[in-house]
Amino acid sequence: MMDPSQGNAYLAFYRENLEEDIIAALAEEAGISLREAMDLYYGSALSGQVETGQHGIDNLSPKYLAADLLENESKEKPACNGH
Repeated sequence: MMDPSQGNAYLAFYRENLEEDIIAALAEEAGISLREAMDLYYGSALSGQVETGQHGIDNLSPKYLAADLLENESKEKPACNGH
């Protein structure tokens, strides 16, 4: 029988890797640097949802999650007009 703390460690490791994959997919999909992708990801609601496993979101593909974040972020945040 697996120690529950091992299961928690595995889940944390899995989610950390998922975050890395989402950030890489964001950078590739949006044509931005990894740093910009990190800022975008960690400033989004998605990062909290992945961290908590809300609604089983951590079971979805990183590319799907990145595309969804890009689509939703562009709708929620107005483009900067330089002012």
